[in-house]
Amino acid sequence: MLADISGYTRFLTANAKSLAHSQTVITELIQAIVRHAELPLELAKLEGDAVFFVARQPGCDPDAAIAATGWGLRLLGFFETFRRSLHALASATTCTCGACTHLGGLRLKLIVHAGVALNHEVAGLHEWAGPDVILAHRLLKNSVASREYLLLTAAAAPFVALPPELPVRGTVERYADFDPVCAAVFHPVADDRTAPDVPTAVFMLGWQWRLWMGTVAGPARRHRGPGHPPPRLGSLLARIALAAVSVVLAPILLPVNFFNALRRRAGLPVRSG
Repeated sequence: MLADISGYTRFLTANAKSLAHSQTVITELIQAIVRHAELPLELAKLEGDAVFFVARQPGCDPDAAIAATGWGLRLLGFFETFRRSLHALASATTCTCGACTHLGGLRLKLIVHAGVALNHEVAGLHEWAGPDVILAHRLLKNSVASREYLLLTAAAAPFVALPPELPVRGTVERYADFDPVCAAVFHPVADDRTAPDVPTAVFMLGWQWRLWMGTVAGPARRHRGPGHPPPRLGSLLARIALAAVSVVLAPILLPVNFFNALRRRAGLPVRSG
């Protein structure tokens, strides 16, 4: 399974001036996706804006139908987790940079395929290889126009049962060196009856800290070690000043932000300063 964040490239390029916040947002969302995964789904590799998971196919047993239903519900849970994470991040920040104000445009798509793969070790890292692994990655570039969906190949369909009320359509994808791939595309439906969680003050403060202090600690960590020049003093001082101002303002702005989150949950209008 590949969990891919739609709009990642546009999000970063459109917010190049706020690149540090853009990457911090993406990191938070990827961590939320990884935390949602449960055994037998295992993290195989982080691939920029995508997460590559693997799971061994279940054996043929009387509970196969129950297992397939469980897999379907678990996959749909990724979309709910992603939506809740987006809402929490948007509600917990007081930053008005391009990245923080436009993170609501990000979406999630899942690619699920079944096949044979070889696990081998390269330079101390475990890698998955084989035609089916290549095909799963090729499927990230497909003909589906939507930015949020679950694409389930015919090979994976016996292992995943999804609710019949989900909007679905068939597709046939074609790639060089592969036979045509038949797949079903499901569009998850958000449950409007479930109110999004209101971020707690602790979460808001932690998110403020990660957003602003990451602009200082990140470059310092990346430039450490032989062969890497240290960050320029002016750039580093500017980042420290920005982070210091943010840390001072965060305790003042967090109550306002928390109050706004409560108003959103109650369906009341929220004024932005």
